[in-house]
Order: sequence, then C-alpha cells, then structure tokens
Amino acid sequence: MQLSILKRIQRYQKSEYERLNSEVQRQVDLLKTGALQTAILNSENFSSIATDDRGVIQIFNIGAERMLGYAAGDVLSKITPADIPDPSEIVLRAQALSTDNTGQAGRPFSPLPAFVATFPGRRV
Repeated sequence: MQLSILKRIQRYQKSEYERLNSEVQRQVDLLKTGALQTAILNSENFSSIATDDRGVIQIFNIGAERMLGYAAGDVLSKITPADIPDPSEIVLRAQALSTDNTGQAGRPFSPLPAFVATFPGRRV
C-alpha cells in the first residue's frame, strides 16, 4: 500500500515539474518576444506611428521623429496623422535628412510609400 502512495506522489511531482517547466518556457518566450518588439519600436531605422481609436497618436518612435522632424512630446496624445504636413513636405524633409551638416550627400533617406498612402487623395 505504501509503495502505491509513493508512486502516485512521484507521478504528481513529475507532472507538476513538467507543468512548471512549460510555464517557465512560455514566460521566457514572452520575454524574448517583448524584447524584440521593444527593439523594433525604439529603432531609429524604422518609423513607428500608432493611434488610439480616436486617431490620436499614441506611439511615435525615434525613427518617426527623424523622418518627420517632430519630437514625440510634440505629437503624443496631441495630434492625429492628418495634422502632419502634406506628403510633399515629407519628401523635402527626407531630402534634408539625406545631406550631412556640410550640405554633402549622405545616406539616402526616403519616406515610406505606405506612410504617404495613408493620407487619402494625396500623392507625392
């Protein structure tokens, strides 16, 4: 009888260990995913702009700051993408970013067509 109880305890311990191990692995995977998402959102190589359900900007990363010339503090929870200048002004900003401080050609920088396409009826 005692052997039977001992085996049940061992099976329970094994199943609990497997359950906890699985949960820990799931949490590790979530942390890795979160770190990747944070790296993308904080990258200056990608522009990230997101709005709430009313259209007010809630995410405006450093890439968006660089592309559009606005500080995040000036747009977050204050304006909508419709308040951002005409796409032709965005092209001028991209050209300015493509030159260095001396006016020499630098790294090419072009506005994302997807961003421009979000403004109905406007084309660059």
